[in-house]
Amino acid sequence: MKRKLKKIKTFFKKRKKIFKPILYNLGGIGSIVGVWLIAIIISIGGLTNFGERALFEYIIAHQESKNKDYCETFGGTIGGIGAVSYAGYGGFKHYFHRIEIQFLDYYGEYKDLSNEEAKKAESFLPFYKGNPETQVQLAINFKNKSKSDFNHCTFTRLLLRAAHQNNEVAKKILSSYHLTMMASYLFIDDDKPFFLDRDFYLFRKYENKINSEKDLDNPALAYVYANNTETGKRNKYYVQAAEEGYLLAMEDYLLDHDGERFKKEDCGLILKYNNYLADQLSLIHFFNVLHANMGKITSIMVRPYYKCLNKITNFSKAYSMAVRIPDILSDGEDTNNSNRGKFWAAFMELNGLGTKQNYEKAFENFRNCSFDKNNEIIADKCALYYSYMNYKGLGSPINAAKGKSLLISYVEKKDKENLDFVTKNSDKNNIEFLEQNIKTIMSKWFENPELFKTLNYLGEPK
Repeated sequence: MKRKLKKIKTFFKKRKKIFKPILYNLGGIGSIVGVWLIAIIISIGGLTNFGERALFEYIIAHQESKNKDYCETFGGTIGGIGAVSYAGYGGFKHYFHRIEIQFLDYYGEYKDLSNEEAKKAESFLPFYKGNPETQVQLAINFKNKSKSDFNHCTFTRLLLRAAHQNNEVAKKILSSYHLTMMASYLFIDDDKPFFLDRDFYLFRKYENKINSEKDLDNPALAYVYANNTETGKRNKYYVQAAEEGYLLAMEDYLLDHDGERFKKEDCGLILKYNNYLADQLSLIHFFNVLHANMGKITSIMVRPYYKCLNKITNFSKAYSMAVRIPDILSDGEDTNNSNRGKFWAAFMELNGLGTKQNYEKAFENFRNCSFDKNNEIIADKCALYYSYMNYKGLGSPINAAKGKSLLISYVEKKDKENLDFVTKNSDKNNIEFLEQNIKTIMSKWFENPELFKTLNYLGEPK
């Protein structure tokens, strides 16, 4: 037994000699890392800033593991909030990017920096934290970047470095983030780690600094303040920001004055902001104005504008906007796709609304838009009208065979119960079937019975 104990002691003594220097080295490395972390924490202003920086990097790593394009996509996927896809919007897409970064307009102008100047922003904590003014300038320079090369992770990292050096401009920019920028650093419910509060937003502390009117030295901050103040006071600050040209404030003011919360005394701003946003090619507001002037009031966002027009249509204005749609949608998109957006003009050309009745133009436009793969709902309306015009010989010689073929294709896709009916029907009965379907679909599209009954929706000769 004594011999066995002696062997055990000898075994551990030998291994102690082997592991002792290793343990010392590991302990030394651990101490160095600990000292390094303490130095970093002190250098960037304490545990709060260190935690913010660490969580920021965690969010990026976590999101990039799910989506490698996370840093190039505003809104990310946190909490299920996805960014708007720009594909298919043509010229309207420029507005989307503009509203996302407009807050940068109020913090300085673009300044071209040499590579040597830009390097001043680089940091190697804890010894060199980078120049905060250069970091802010590089962030401001992002206003000249397109959607495709705006990396919000790099942008935000620059601002955090400057903010942690107590740069006030950096803090204000972080407090001004647009909702889709916010969503990149927002955790909601199931998507959040267990150690974060519900609806956690990484930069809430900067947003919360905007807590009184004395802090509102630009419209981006007035907009933030509006969103965080009580409902009764909100519109005051939306108007304050909107009157200085802040697009988001105009949008949110109009959201607060939809069809259910309409007041006649607000008409001046309702008309002004809708018209301005339409001119800026905001997709939603362009069609708000177009549809209101046509009397199409399906959307609750259109109804206040229509009421402010005293329910009087202006088809000339509507037509002038409608004929622009194909060119706007073709901007930066597939120019070979000439079918898009032609329904609105075709409808008015057929009926002589806002323009001289022109069957040939209407026929061509309905033909084109009936093959619009980007908008099936509109394409179906075009297909019905295209079939009807072939049957009736409007804009082209009567071609009942083609009219019937087009109608059968439509019914096969949308109304199979009536397929046998239209296949065996006489041309006269099919024309009546088309007229009834056009009436039903278009009256629902307008959702304005009083107006619709006055419209020449079947293109009777004038």
